[in-house]
Amino acid sequence: GSYLHKKQNVLITGPTGAGKTYVACALAAQACDQLYSVRYHRLSRLLDDLSSGRLDGTYQKQLLALSRKQLLILDDWGMEKLSPDHA
Repeated sequence: GSYLHKKQNVLITGPTGAGKTYVACALAAQACDQLYSVRYHRLSRLLDDLSSGRLDGTYQKQLLALSRKQLLILDDWGMEKLSPDHA
């Protein structure tokens, strides 16, 4: 967990089925055990939620909530093409 203390990014890559999500969730569990605040998102869902937030006025509140987390896990990055709304 020293990467959290040092505020370093971790990038997990590999083919489908290699266990990237499992490793990310294990890192999240370890961070929670060390009392860090953690948030997990599938990137496509997060982008959809942020787009909705722009329409309903909660966008800034959503960004603030994300910025307060000490560990943010974005899963399935690059699995889908981004729409112009998400770019």
